[in-house]
Order: sequence, then structure tokens, then C-alpha cells
Amino acid sequence: MTLLMDQPAAAGSTLYPRGTGTDPDRQSAEDFYQRGATPSQRAVSIRAVGPDGSMRRDWLATYMESQINELLTLGPGWDGYHANPITLDAVATVVAVAAHFSTELAVPPMVFPLADGGIQIEWHAGRESVEIEVDAEGDAHLLVTDETGAITVNVELPPDDRAGYAAARQAVERLSARLLRAG
Repeated sequence: MTLLMDQPAAAGSTLYPRGTGTDPDRQSAEDFYQRGATPSQRAVSIRAVGPDGSMRRDWLATYMESQINELLTLGPGWDGYHANPITLDAVATVVAVAAHFSTELAVPPMVFPLADGGIQIEWHAGRESVEIEVDAEGDAHLLVTDETGAITVNVELPPDDRAGYAAARQAVERLSARLLRAG
């Protein structure tokens, strides 16, 4: 074995001793790897279209924009394991789904990231719940349980499924009314 300055020789050996610190840009690279793009690089703005075709800003659009933009700050491995960042396909579907629930009675949903890059939105009142899971590709699934905890709806929710959205909207309005009476 040939030694150079007391270091084993190998392909790419140098006469200079080992480095004495980290690259100044290493921390930036690690931050990007841990957190992904900065919030300013990935953000959405949600506007509602009124019945007259005008753009307006309603409370649900404001709330969902805030929740989604918070999720968009999550980078790879946000769960401490191998979770993917939230996809824009999931965001687009969640925004379209939320538009179906913009009523005076609706309470805001809880919004959660999914490890595959999707998003889940939920409404709960006791054992009654409405859960819509949107995967990373933007495909939605609806699960509704009644006040006994029994599953009443468990279906895929394609964008043009009027019956599915009507069932979800009725369940959310029922939950909203129940929560408003309790509050």
C-alpha cells in the first residue's frame, strides 16, 4: 500500500490533508433536502367565482388557501421518514372539492397531509364524520359515517360525480348544523 502524507492512497488521492469543515453551501443543500422548496416557490391563491361570474374572496377560500400553502412548505421526508411533498394534482382536486362545500352553514374542514403527497380533509361531530382523501395523483375518495359510527358512504369521488358530492354536501351541512347547535 502506498501512503501519501499518512493517508492510504486510492483513486482520487491528494497530497492535501482531509478537509477541516463543511462546505459553506452544505447547510443550504441540507435545508433544501429536509424542507424542499421555500413557501414563496410553492404557493396557491384561491378565488371563488360568484353566481354573477365575478371573482370574490369567501371565508372558505381564504381558509383553504392558508391551509394548503402551509402544506406546500413540507419537503421530502416531512414525516421523519419517506413522505413525499404535497403534489399540485392533489391541491387542484382539494380546491375543486372544497368549492362544493362553500355554504353559509359549512364549518371549515381539518386539513392533513398524506405521506404519498396527497391531502385529506375531514369534518367530525361525535361519531359522525365526512372524510375526503385525495391521493398524489388527484384521485378523491369519500367516506361518510353517521352518528352511530356506521359507514353510510364509501366511494371513489370523480370530479363529475354529482350524486357523490351531493351526499358529501348533505353530510357536511348536517355536521355543521349539529356543531353550530352545540356551540
